[in-house]
Amino acid sequence: MIEKAIKSKPYFKDKKDEKCDNCPYYYFCRGGCTASAMSYNKKPGEIDDMTCRFNLEIYPLIIELILNEPQMVEKLIGEELKLK
Repeated sequence: MIEKAIKSKPYFKDKKDEKCDNCPYYYFCRGGCTASAMSYNKKPGEIDDMTCRFNLEIYPLIIELILNEPQMVEKLIGEELKLK
């Protein structure tokens, strides 16, 4: 039933835009939140520009925090952070 919905409902349509092509965070974002994009009158399958702008700002800060202050991250997640 889930697989059928994913194939038939436009809400689950893959999101991709040419500005995603070189985005280092696309793996995590996948074009953003469909519901958010639709709330800004986008069609299913179009990327969420608000999420995109947010991710471009916040992901570098999160990475910097993880690398420079792992003890703070460990407190937030409640376990030891294992960086390789």
